Amino acid sequence: MPEEVFVIVVVAIVMGTITSMTKMILAYRERTRGFAPQQESAGSSSVTTSELERMMHRAARKATDPLLDRIEELEDRLDTPALPEKGERIDLDAAIEGQSTPAMAPRRTRNR
Repeated sequence: MPEEVFVIVVVAIVMGTITSMTKMILAYRERTRGFAPQQESAGSSSVTTSELERMMHRAARKATDPLLDRIEELEDRLDTPALPEKGERIDLDAAIEGQSTPAMAPRRTRNR
């Protein structure tokens, strides 16, 4: 093997060793000291859970309030209530008897 190639290989091995040792030392120092510089800057602009919940609640209320107002307006226009009053019973048997064909009628079969 020529001397130039041998020198390049040796220098590459030495530089790789130095780089890996430096990386291991920095990782160890970060683990033992318990902080990373990148995390500090990201944590300063964070929002707490309660603030996020309040923001979401306000946004949902802002989006649904016009719909609720419109529904109340339409309900006021109706003459008959859409739902029975609280405590009022609905007679389902009478409603079913009024239908001409039952909902669960047996299947008709074809004869050839």
